[in-house]
Amino acid sequence: MERPQRLYNMAIVRARRRARISSEEEERRREGYYVTTHFRTAGGGGLRKSAVERTADGQPMLETVIVPSAELWRINHCWKRSGDRNGFVIDSKTGEWLGGDPLDGGANDAAQRENIETGIKPYVSERRNVLLLRPLRSSEREPATLTTLAYAIQRAIQLIYEVEEQEIAVELIGQGTNLSVMLWEAAEGGVGVLARIVENPEALAELAQEALRLCHYDPETGGPRKDWIGRCSAACYDCLLSFSNQLQHRLIDRRRIHDFLMELKNTRLTAAKAQRTRDEQYAWLLERVDPASSFERDFLNFLYKGGYRLPDFAQHRPLEDLPVQVDFFYERGKLPGVCVFVDGPHHDSIPNSQRDAAVRAELENRGFRVVAIRHDRAFADQLAAYPEIFGGTEAE
Repeated sequence: MERPQRLYNMAIVRARRRARISSEEEERRREGYYVTTHFRTAGGGGLRKSAVERTADGQPMLETVIVPSAELWRINHCWKRSGDRNGFVIDSKTGEWLGGDPLDGGANDAAQRENIETGIKPYVSERRNVLLLRPLRSSEREPATLTTLAYAIQRAIQLIYEVEEQEIAVELIGQGTNLSVMLWEAAEGGVGVLARIVENPEALAELAQEALRLCHYDPETGGPRKDWIGRCSAACYDCLLSFSNQLQHRLIDRRRIHDFLMELKNTRLTAAKAQRTRDEQYAWLLERVDPASSFERDFLNFLYKGGYRLPDFAQHRPLEDLPVQVDFFYERGKLPGVCVFVDGPHHDSIPNSQRDAAVRAELENRGFRVVAIRHDRAFADQLAAYPEIFGGTEAE
């Protein structure tokens, strides 16, 4: 899992018009940047998970997760044409960006300067409501199919809820079995549409019917609309194509999602019946522990193999205004949760121990419970003091 470093928060900047232009430069701008989107919940709370079930057999076909007030990050890694993700170059004295693209002469200019910072990745962040849609069948998570579905749902939302295209943003997020459609309210302050969708059990069925109509199908029968026969093959600007998604035009094909939408229009949204299994939670946490800390990994393995209760989160930031990221976090319903710090030998130094004490005291002042697991004592002895948090050992 990639962990971007040397991030630079883009605030107010000053730009100037470039005096030259060439066909190569036009092509480079058309290709644009390699930008990734990330999000995290506000304090770990507010998540609401639901499942869309077929009315015929009650089997789930789509998982939905609503994340209110998520912190959304957009990170610019490089020019798409550059061939790597090593970031950009900046003159730390003047604040001037220097090339970073093989076609740009500024890269040579950077080699002649003294105050050079390399590998800089600018980002912007904001708070937005986020809705994730994840089809549960692997055939429907194929990137081209999911891309088509993303723009079909986005357009349907615009028409049913009467919002502008720029007010509802969409893209794919995640990898493998976690690949999902992510929608967020891009308008300042939000428009409240995504919450209305998950609160109405029939909303996704209505969106599916509207998406079918947009894709030139009869929403009732699923057959092609007579007035569009022979006029649109994969997609057109009257259905799913737009200027904003032009870089994905080659992936968009309305025919890929016909069967899925026909099933979706006969479904209801219900509360999810199950969360992750213990094995799934362990694997999920293992991906998120600090890769530089073998001690954290050892502690998590001890919890898992010993049958103790597993944490709800790893590398979690419980408060936005307090600069601390706890190693493991347990939720406590409506109460502030339990912050578990796994302290290796470097925490014994005076500067680190003083900082730890100050931060942890502030967490306790705000109602969180703090537990420190030390490197110089047996895990079992330390866990025995907190049976209400970690539980006792269970049979595997």
